[in-house]
Amino acid sequence: MKIHCAYTKLVPLSELIKLRNPRNPNTHPSAQIKLFAKILEHQGWRAPIVVSNLSGLMVAGHGALEAARLNEYELAPVDFQDFASEDDETAHMLADNELAQLAERDKAVVESLLKELGTRDFDLELTGILDALQEPARLEPVTYQKPPKMTYVLIAVPTVKFGEINPHIEAIAAIAETRVETTVSDK
Repeated sequence: MKIHCAYTKLVPLSELIKLRNPRNPNTHPSAQIKLFAKILEHQGWRAPIVVSNLSGLMVAGHGALEAARLNEYELAPVDFQDFASEDDETAHMLADNELAQLAERDKAVVESLLKELGTRDFDLELTGILDALQEPARLEPVTYQKPPKMTYVLIAVPTVKFGEINPHIEAIAAIAETRVETTVSDK
C-alpha cells in the first residue's frame, strides 16, 4: 500500500467501518468500487479519509474505504479534523460528494489526453473515464425504397397494413401511368 498524502494516523479498516456516516447520501455501486480499487492499487493513497473530531464519523472517503476493503488493505490514512458545528460537518460531507460533479468537462481536451496516454500503451481505465473506452455506436446502413411515382392519400388504412397493400397501390399506379401515357400519346 502506497501513501502519497498527509494524514493524522493510519487506522485499521475494521475500525473505520464503524465510523461510516449513516447520513452520507452517496452510494457506491460495485463497478465504481472496482474501478476505484484498481486506481488506488496503482496510484496509492492521494487523499486521506476524513473523520470529524466532533461526531467521530467519516465526513469524506466512504468510497475509498470500500475500495481499500476490496483491495484487502488492513489500514487506511485518516485525517481527523475539527468542525465548528454539526451543520459545518454535514455541509462538508455534502460538498465533498457534490463539487466534482459540478465541473464542466472540455471533451476535446479529455480526448486529446486520452489519445496521448493511449500512444504509450497506458491502461486507460486508470483515468476512471470509462465512457471514453467504449466503442462508438455504429449506425447500420438504411435501405431506401423509392416511393411510387404517384402518391395516393389513404384514409383510415393503418400503417401496419400499408406494407400489405403497397404492392396493390403500385399496381394501380402503374395502370394509371399507362393510361395517362396512352391518353397523351393519342392526342
